[in-house]
Amino acid sequence: MRPIFIFDYDGTLVEIANTPEAGIMPDIAKSKLNALVERHPVSILTGRSLPNLKYAVGEGLSPEIILIGTHGAEPLEEIHESPYEQEWRLWSELFSQEADLVYEPKALTFAIHFKAHSNPTDMIAKFYSAYRGEYTQLPSQDFFTTKFRVQEGIGVFELIPQHINKGMGIDYLHAKFPEHQLIFFGDDLTDNYAHARVNELGGRSYQVGYRLSGENRVAQEIIPSIADVYAYIEKQIA
Repeated sequence: MRPIFIFDYDGTLVEIANTPEAGIMPDIAKSKLNALVERHPVSILTGRSLPNLKYAVGEGLSPEIILIGTHGAEPLEEIHESPYEQEWRLWSELFSQEADLVYEPKALTFAIHFKAHSNPTDMIAKFYSAYRGEYTQLPSQDFFTTKFRVQEGIGVFELIPQHINKGMGIDYLHAKFPEHQLIFFGDDLTDNYAHARVNELGGRSYQVGYRLSGENRVAQEIIPSIADVYAYIEKQIA
């Protein structure tokens, strides 16, 4: 069975940066992915919005590589209008006095990056207090909890609609390439939905790095680092 190779972006193909704008794909990485897609289908499946992912990969990446954004909710077409403008406005207002935060409102999700925050422990506590509705600025106590789940990442929290996860992207690719074996690489909790779906469909799942262990690890195997991901790619194109 021919493979289709699917990669998370941040922490899998590029090092995690303090801001999304800083996570730019280097040319050497593009050249290896371009060589891989000449032999097998390739996709990048990320929590970034599709416009943000396109910005990050820049020019020079093969158009044959399938870009999927917003945890699988944006396959091929960008979502420009958000149905959650009120929620994102309130969320920004709740944290407007906090320094060293990077806000990333997307059409369907909202992320707060706090890698540079001086007191991340307090930031985490405040985030969950807001999520549980413990602020008088919110219309109701369950304003966020009924619509969204919290997705934790490395130095980032994201509000995601309950029905959206990276398993959606895996299902999209499986329908597009039904005779291919799914092979997915991801590094973080956000990728566990994809790992789990790939496992269910008889594919291969690889965790990049050692951030997850025990019950938090869903992937079948571990690849130690981003460099080892590219070494794996080089074997496929040799």
